[in-house]
Amino acid sequence: IEIFRSRSFVVLFTVVLLFWISQGSAAVLALHAAKFFWKLPNEIIQYIAISTAMGGLAGIPMAGLIARLLEKRTVVAWTLIVNCAQQGLLPVMRIFQLLPDNGPLLYGVLVGLVFVYGLSGAVSGIFFQSMMADATDEHELLFGSRREGLYFAGITLSAKAAIAVGALIGGVALDAIGFPRDLSQNISLALHLPAKAITELGIVAGPLPAVISVVTLVLLLAYRIDRSRQMDITQRLAQRRANPARND
Repeated sequence: IEIFRSRSFVVLFTVVLLFWISQGSAAVLALHAAKFFWKLPNEIIQYIAISTAMGGLAGIPMAGLIARLLEKRTVVAWTLIVNCAQQGLLPVMRIFQLLPDNGPLLYGVLVGLVFVYGLSGAVSGIFFQSMMADATDEHELLFGSRREGLYFAGITLSAKAAIAVGALIGGVALDAIGFPRDLSQNISLALHLPAKAITELGIVAGPLPAVISVVTLVLLLAYRIDRSRQMDITQRLAQRRANPARND
């Protein structure tokens, strides 16, 4: 009950919950989209997976560099914008034929963009954890107790539960658009999917998760701990610990 009295915790818990719901649904639909919406060869799908992982690795040192320059909330907001733009706009551009046809140019664009996606995802994940650490300091200042275990258990629980919910949403979305099942056992159907089914697959695989991510971006505005606020919290906690009898 105590940790849910903290505005910062509630905001971060909800943002992480919705963020991973969006990413969980996107992950479930990713292979379907790659095979049937984008019609990518198997080797390009492998390159995309490798590029995403490499982007994630590159995001680790990048987070340390960015942290010196920008506010944490600002960084997370921009990573969410990058994710929303990539997930939401690319399928729409494909539907309206604003992207090049399948070939080296399109494949290069997709591989490059998923590198950026992996990088931004790693950066946002690191900053989420750092913001939660700041929130634990604020909690101690407000309530006189430290709850790191509950705070980080909460954010981990929200992430894991959200991935499961995202997977459920992805499956429900496929059923909702009437996407055929067991395509691996029906090669003819897989090769001759209706254009409507392919278009709807692109929408639920991209813009749908992006819309959920936009909600997280709006909620993030309610997080108030910036660099100056954190410095003030740290100083006041140091004073309190140096003189426990003093009442802030």
